[in-house]
Parts: sequence; structure tokens; C-alpha cells
Amino acid sequence: MAPWHHRRVANLRLPGRDIEMHHEIRGEGPPLLLLMGWRGNLEWWPELLVGPLARRHRLILVDNRGAGGTGDPGGRYSMAQMADDAAALLDALDVARADVLGVSMGGMIAQELALRHPQRVGRLVLAATHPGRRARVPPTAAMWRAWGRGLRRPWRVDENLLQLLFSADGGAIDKQALAEFRRTAARSPMAPWPSVKQYLAILGHDTYDRLPQIAAPTLVVTGDDDLMVPPGNSAVLAKRIPGAQLVTFPGAGHALLRTRAAELDALLRDFLLPRAAGT
Repeated sequence: MAPWHHRRVANLRLPGRDIEMHHEIRGEGPPLLLLMGWRGNLEWWPELLVGPLARRHRLILVDNRGAGGTGDPGGRYSMAQMADDAAALLDALDVARADVLGVSMGGMIAQELALRHPQRVGRLVLAATHPGRRARVPPTAAMWRAWGRGLRRPWRVDENLLQLLFSADGGAIDKQALAEFRRTAARSPMAPWPSVKQYLAILGHDTYDRLPQIAAPTLVVTGDDDLMVPPGNSAVLAKRIPGAQLVTFPGAGHALLRTRAAELDALLRDFLLPRAAGT
């Protein structure tokens, strides 16, 4: 069996933390930690992206606290707390240093991980994310309304929200990608209260003043039709993080991991290869 097919899914009690973290190890090579966004879990990573990545990396996919197979221990959530969870998982897996790819809320966790545990982060990829409340470029009014409906009914994924996530090219919908994601989300719903607590953690996120402290080589990726996290946010991140590279996918929305998987994989190959070569 080819090495990129090696997979292990497990729950691991994290030393010094209050959770068992559900995670998956897949592939072989330099470690790459994958951090998913709000309400998401490791099943949300599209195979079109994860499959090629696993041919080059030892992927570490995680369920953030309250999502997927990782339980809700109670209390409030914060990005710093979830970054410490990720660092503790690396400790438990005996991974001294990993490249990190975070999308949306996962990108916020990744920022905190690079700031709080800089020695653990090799190269950093921030996709469709923002620097926090003070410098955030706000989403559209339609997106705010969809979020509001989602918070009033946190036991289900709002259909209008899905339409906005997959909107691109001035409003066109990638129907095939949307249908696939709808099936994935239906298989793995998130409990209502943890969903709200993750959302409140997003509202509390703020790294703007500390972004110049990030030392990891950083790639910032966005779509110019992202309605949830407008591309201006990525411009702020790239400007504030020393030496950061900004790549914008024309016509891509917030769900660019699914709709632009092949292009993103090529971009990641070029960005992460120096790390794989030890530079």
C-alpha cells in the first residue's frame, strides 16, 4: 500500500488539557497540521486537496474542541485556548515542529499558534481568515443575516449560509462542490452550544497588534469573491506579517479549499517544498 494511504484515526488525551482530541494521521513526510474552521471537523477537508497533500506530508487533521469527535469540556472557548490544544497534540504525537494550514477560524487558531508557540511552527498558511475584530474587514449584510439565523438554529447548517459560502464569480454557485459539502455537513452535525461558543471565540479573536511578531514564513490565501471573510482581511494579514506572501484566487469564494483544490495544492507544493528540503 502506498505511504500516502497510511491512516490512523484516534482520540488522544492531551497532557495538561481538559479534552481528548479527535485527530487523524495520514500520509508520510514532513508534518503538516490542518486546522478547520467554525463548526467544521476533519471530515470537512476535501479529498481533492487532502489526497495530494498526503503524498508529500504526514498530515495531522484535528477536530477543534466541541467539534466532531472532540468533546465539549464546558466553559468558554478562545483562539488562544484552541492553539494551546493544537500545541499539546503535537507534544503528544512527539512532533517538535510542523507546517500549519488553517482555514477561516482555523486560520485564527493558526495565528495564535504561531504567536504563542513560535518554535512549533515551520511554515504558516492562512486561508480565508482575518486578524480580528479591530482591523477586520466586515462581511456583507447578507452574510451577517445568515450568521444570525445560524445562531438562532445552531443545530442545523443554514442553507442560505451554504449558498453564500459557495458563491463566486459575482454570484454563481459551484453546485457540485456545494452538494458534496452539504452531504459532508449532514453526516457530522455539531452540537448547538459548542457551535455558539466557537462563534463567540471568533468574535473575541484579535491578533492585529501582534502580527509583526510572527516569524514563520507565511503564505496568505484568499478568494476575491469571499463574502464571509472579504479579501481585504488577507491584505491586512499580509501587510502586518513580515515577509508574508499574498495570493488571491480570482472568482473564488470562501469555500476555495473545495472549489480551487488543484490550484491550491500546486501553490502549497511550491510554498512548502523548501521546508521539506530543510530550508
